Amino acid sequence: MNKYINLLFISTIALSADISIHITPDTLYVGSLATISITIENLIDDEIVIFKELNEITEHYSLIDKILTKNSAKYKLQFWRAGDVIIHPIDIIVKGSDQNVQKMQTEELKLEIISNISNSKSSLRNIKSMKIIKLNSNLKNIIYAICLLSGFIVLFIIIKNRRNNQIIKYISEDFYRDNMNIAIDSIKNLPLPDNSNLQSNEYFYLKLSNICRQFIKEQFYVKATEMTTLELSNYFKNIGIENKIIEAWIEISSKTDMAKYARYVPSMEEYQKDKLHFCNLIKSFQNTSHKSLH
Repeated sequence: MNKYINLLFISTIALSADISIHITPDTLYVGSLATISITIENLIDDEIVIFKELNEITEHYSLIDKILTKNSAKYKLQFWRAGDVIIHPIDIIVKGSDQNVQKMQTEELKLEIISNISNSKSSLRNIKSMKIIKLNSNLKNIIYAICLLSGFIVLFIIIKNRRNNQIIKYISEDFYRDNMNIAIDSIKNLPLPDNSNLQSNEYFYLKLSNICRQFIKEQFYVKATEMTTLELSNYFKNIGIENKIIEAWIEISSKTDMAKYARYVPSMEEYQKDKLHFCNLIKSFQNTSHKSLH
């Protein structure tokens, strides 16, 4: 496998920028992590790059993380099956100061995944003979006592956890509603940023995201403030959150990435709409978590 793959930019018009793809490590095994680094070179100073997500649903690999910079993206993948794995072309958008949008695409990548299991002998190994372990009566008694004590400890833990689950199950609705009201009030009281200030724009969307993530953390007892958008989306799917709520979460979370990496500055009217979208999303999560208790 070549370590570096240089591709000519594919676009609707002729461009001077190039795509550089770097794959590490050189040799990939089942279960190992690989990083596909895509860098856009020879950009004009005022141009920004937006990298699309890997939207594939496959059993061959999983997307672990995505790290963005001004002109590059690193996709961290973990592979689960041996053989040839095809990474389909990744869409890339370049925006200029004149609002000209140029679309491009990487070439298809073919990766060879090697199995960790290697055995040149096809014959079965002989079964080892059994060993007879002799225990004296004192040692037997000690083992029996340890097993009995362990059984009581396990039983105590099970009973305690069952009681804790019952307490959590019957938490009043007022507690959840207080969390929702606090989060919504925080969003409503958040001042709008200066339309010409990129730093205040980035702070505005990061603050909205943190308020929503803190609500999710307290509502679902999950480390939402430490998880990526993709990890939270997978968690929502696992607990049965409706797809339309998950899609709304992904869409509103992308605004934070655009404000941070793409220097995206919306209008004042869009700021107000995004605050309302975050409030509606929090209400949807509150209703979902309340239903799960009954």
